[in-house]
Amino acid sequence: MQRSIKILLLDYVKKEFQFGKYGKVFDKDLFQELKKAFTDVKNGNMTRLEAQCLLYPLAQDSAPLYSKIIISVARLTSTNAMNENENYASAYVSANGRPDVMMSVSQGLRYSRNIDFAEVQSIQQRCNNFMISKDLIRLGLFSKETVNDNNSRACLTMQSVGLTTIFYISTLIADGI
Repeated sequence: MQRSIKILLLDYVKKEFQFGKYGKVFDKDLFQELKKAFTDVKNGNMTRLEAQCLLYPLAQDSAPLYSKIIISVARLTSTNAMNENENYASAYVSANGRPDVMMSVSQGLRYSRNIDFAEVQSIQQRCNNFMISKDLIRLGLFSKETVNDNNSRACLTMQSVGLTTIFYISTLIADGI
């Protein structure tokens, strides 16, 4: 059952982008270059930044459809998936530190992406509008980065002040530059 869904999905993508039996043949050299960059990042032979520096110029010199594909692969190399040589939370560390709570999806021994953030203030801070606003701005920044980095449509955030907890969902309204 799952295999037939994959075949239908692959056939739909080929038809939608007019590849394979529906039109064009994907450039094999470009495919090999994308595959090599992605594999090198995955195996630790190349940093994510080096991969992006390699891929984004390729996107500028390519046809619009190929450019979209190259940019998608470049974005895959910039996700915050945990890696042995990198600090997983480094993208979320600001001058003010990390969020109080960060929930992530775990795949085996690695964290693949963040899905939730929370900031917590004690009941004594309930009248301190500056700290409450600061936490809210930080939650907005964390969720924006998560939506951008993971190509997700939304991110859940929570703000707790004393006994009150407010849930926010940050959504991507439109794709853009």
